Amino acid sequence: MLADKTLFDALSEIGIPVNRVAAKYANTDVIPGQYFVYAITGGSPSYSDDYLEYIELYYTVMLFSKTDYTSVLRQTVDVLNVDGVRISSLGAEMYDPDIDFYQIPINVAIQEFWEED
Repeated sequence: MLADKTLFDALSEIGIPVNRVAAKYANTDVIPGQYFVYAITGGSPSYSDDYLEYIELYYTVMLFSKTDYTSVLRQTVDVLNVDGVRISSLGAEMYDPDIDFYQIPINVAIQEFWEED
Protein backbone atom coordinates (compact mmCIF):
# COMPACT_ATOMS: atom_id res chain seq x y z
CA MET A 1 0.00 0.00 0.00
CA LEU A 2 1.31 3.40 -0.92
CA ALA A 3 -0.36 5.04 2.08
CA ASP A 4 1.40 2.64 4.43
CA LYS A 5 4.78 3.35 2.84
CA THR A 6 4.12 7.11 2.97
CA LEU A 7 3.43 6.92 6.70
CA PHE A 8 6.35 4.59 7.46
CA ASP A 9 8.83 6.71 5.46
CA ALA A 10 7.67 9.96 7.07
CA LEU A 11 7.89 8.59 10.61
CA SER A 12 11.29 7.02 9.89
CA GLU A 13 12.72 10.48 9.18
CA ILE A 14 12.52 11.23 12.91
CA GLY A 15 15.14 8.61 13.73
CA ILE A 16 13.32 6.47 16.29
CA PRO A 17 12.06 2.91 15.61
CA VAL A 18 8.80 2.55 13.64
CA ASN A 19 6.70 -0.63 13.72
CA ARG A 20 3.48 -1.57 11.98
CA VAL A 21 0.64 -2.96 14.12
CA ALA A 22 2.46 -4.70 17.00
CA ALA A 23 5.47 -3.52 18.92
CA LYS A 24 8.26 -6.03 18.52
CA TYR A 25 9.54 -4.95 21.94
CA ALA A 26 6.59 -6.35 23.88
CA ASN A 27 8.42 -9.44 25.20
CA THR A 28 12.03 -8.34 25.21
CA ASP A 29 14.40 -6.71 27.66
CA VAL A 30 15.73 -4.32 25.03
CA ILE A 31 13.14 -1.58 24.61
CA PRO A 32 14.07 1.78 23.11
CA GLY A 33 13.15 4.88 25.11
CA GLN A 34 10.91 6.12 22.29
CA TYR A 35 9.23 4.40 19.35
CA PHE A 36 6.17 4.47 17.09
CA VAL A 37 3.56 1.78 16.44
CA TYR A 38 0.87 2.38 13.82
CA ALA A 39 -2.14 0.55 12.40
CA ILE A 40 -5.04 1.11 10.03
CA THR A 41 -8.17 1.86 12.05
CA GLY A 42 -10.64 2.33 9.19
CA GLY A 43 -11.23 3.85 5.80
CA SER A 44 -13.72 5.66 3.60
CA PRO A 45 -14.00 5.23 -0.19
CA SER A 46 -14.60 8.18 -2.50
CA TYR A 47 -16.43 7.62 -5.80
CA SER A 48 -16.86 9.71 -8.93
CA ASP A 49 -19.41 8.48 -11.50
CA ASP A 50 -19.41 5.00 -9.92
CA TYR A 51 -15.62 4.88 -10.22
CA LEU A 52 -13.50 4.46 -7.10
CA GLU A 53 -11.14 7.44 -7.06
CA TYR A 54 -9.44 6.83 -3.73
CA ILE A 55 -9.86 5.42 -0.27
CA GLU A 56 -9.05 7.64 2.64
CA LEU A 57 -7.34 5.31 5.11
CA TYR A 58 -7.41 6.17 8.79
CA TYR A 59 -4.38 5.30 10.90
CA THR A 60 -3.60 5.64 14.57
CA VAL A 61 0.06 6.27 15.27
CA MET A 62 1.06 5.64 18.88
CA LEU A 63 4.14 7.43 20.16
CA PHE A 64 5.61 5.55 23.12
CA SER A 65 8.08 7.47 25.27
CA LYS A 66 9.81 7.02 28.62
CA THR A 67 10.91 10.67 28.67
CA ASP A 68 9.70 14.09 27.56
CA TYR A 69 8.20 13.53 24.13
CA THR A 70 7.24 17.09 23.14
CA SER A 71 10.15 17.51 20.72
CA VAL A 72 9.37 14.20 18.97
CA LEU A 73 5.67 15.10 18.82
CA ARG A 74 6.51 18.40 17.09
CA GLN A 75 8.80 16.60 14.64
CA THR A 76 6.01 14.10 13.97
CA VAL A 77 3.56 16.87 13.10
CA ASP A 78 6.19 18.42 10.81
CA VAL A 79 7.06 15.22 8.90
CA LEU A 80 3.41 14.30 8.45
CA ASN A 81 2.76 17.64 6.75
CA VAL A 82 2.99 16.14 3.23
CA ASP A 83 0.58 15.92 0.29
CA GLY A 84 -2.29 13.52 0.87
CA VAL A 85 -1.67 13.21 4.62
CA ARG A 86 -3.84 14.94 7.20
CA ILE A 87 -3.51 14.78 10.97
CA SER A 88 -7.11 14.56 12.12
CA SER A 89 -6.47 14.70 15.86
CA LEU A 90 -3.98 14.26 18.67
CA GLY A 91 -5.37 12.09 21.43
CA ALA A 92 -5.04 12.38 25.17
CA GLU A 93 -1.71 11.53 26.74
CA MET A 94 -1.78 8.28 28.68
CA TYR A 95 0.75 6.92 31.14
CA ASP A 96 1.07 3.17 31.70
CA PRO A 97 2.87 2.52 35.00
CA ASP A 98 3.19 -1.19 34.21
CA ILE A 99 5.57 -0.48 31.33
CA ASP A 100 6.67 3.02 32.46
CA PHE A 101 5.80 4.62 29.10
CA TYR A 102 3.75 7.60 28.04
CA GLN A 103 1.51 6.84 25.06
CA ILE A 104 0.34 9.58 22.72
CA PRO A 105 -2.15 8.69 19.93
CA ILE A 106 -1.94 10.64 16.68
CA ASN A 107 -4.81 10.05 14.27
CA VAL A 108 -3.97 10.44 10.59
CA ALA A 109 -5.89 10.19 7.31
CA ILE A 110 -4.08 9.32 4.07
CA GLN A 111 -5.58 9.19 0.59
CA GLU A 112 -4.77 6.02 -1.33
CA PHE A 113 -5.57 6.63 -5.01
CA TRP A 114 -6.85 3.93 -7.37
CA GLU A 115 -6.11 3.82 -11.07
CA GLU A 116 -8.06 1.96 -13.73
CA ASP A 117 -6.33 -1.11 -15.13
